[in-house]
Amino acid sequence: MLRSRLTRKSAFTLIELLVVIAIIAILIGLLLPAVQKVREAAARTSCSNNLHQLGIATQMYSDAFKSVPPLAAPCGTTAAGCYTAASSPTPGFNYTMFIFLLPYIEQNALFSNASTSSNYGGVNQSVVKTYQCPSDISAPGGGFQGTKAAYAGSGVTNYAGNNLVFGGPVQGLTYPTKRRSIENTSVNGLSNTVFFSEIYGTCGNTGNLSNAGGSLWAVADAGYQPGFNLGSGKAGVVLSTTPPPLFQNLTVPKSGSLSFPQFKPVWLTACDYTTVQGIHTGGIEVAMGDGSARFVSQFVSQLSWYGAVDALDGNLVGDDF
Repeated sequence: MLRSRLTRKSAFTLIELLVVIAIIAILIGLLLPAVQKVREAAARTSCSNNLHQLGIATQMYSDAFKSVPPLAAPCGTTAAGCYTAASSPTPGFNYTMFIFLLPYIEQNALFSNASTSSNYGGVNQSVVKTYQCPSDISAPGGGFQGTKAAYAGSGVTNYAGNNLVFGGPVQGLTYPTKRRSIENTSVNGLSNTVFFSEIYGTCGNTGNLSNAGGSLWAVADAGYQPGFNLGSGKAGVVLSTTPPPLFQNLTVPKSGSLSFPQFKPVWLTACDYTTVQGIHTGGIEVAMGDGSARFVSQFVSQLSWYGAVDALDGNLVGDDF
């Protein structure tokens, strides 16, 4: 009888179990936001490091070739005349700048596998970790989610090149028939000029994956080029011998070629693939021409943003950048 009473006394009652479960649930509820903040901070740090690497890689390329890499070929296919000697500082290549940068981010083997006899260099299905931001929910595993056959499964980049740096106007030069050194990309100073910006890998506004655009690191086709400030349809002429006009004293774009960021839009129903997107809460990560990475607040003014991305307008970057 005594043993039976002791056994009953040592067991938990239903009420006690419910109290313990409730306490555990409250603790989890308190800890979860903190864990999420730590994970987001780690992801943001990773993205910042990647942008810094891209900035350094661009400087190394410029040191080697006395020119910044062109943003993209007129197209990524092997069609005759797509990328001729007359239209490029790198004649014969149907590449994007992200292929040219591979040797400078320790991807020599992948660069060696690229071929001008294949569409998109034949490497567009590869996923390059340095080109990925772990916060991008639009491209799980680094692959493009759009369903168009030519692009499905292509590797994305979450860091778009600025067309006004890598493919836009140059003072005193007729680009792209002449090479452009990194020093000639900006009149505002490299530390005040955006070279790369965050962007979703897959981006659409209809909810339909068949209509989604994107930022594909090895693809030079309109709608999928890994760049921004490319104009309507992301189809701006990247390597044109007629440079777009310079933009003076802007409050809004004069020609539609400049684009203002979106800040964490819903990637498939509210995303504009012709501009860049801040993937993290509160702002957008960018890489400057001096190789530094910077987090720009979502409250940045249009004038400050345009002054930082239009490298030749002569406008100073505001304190809110």
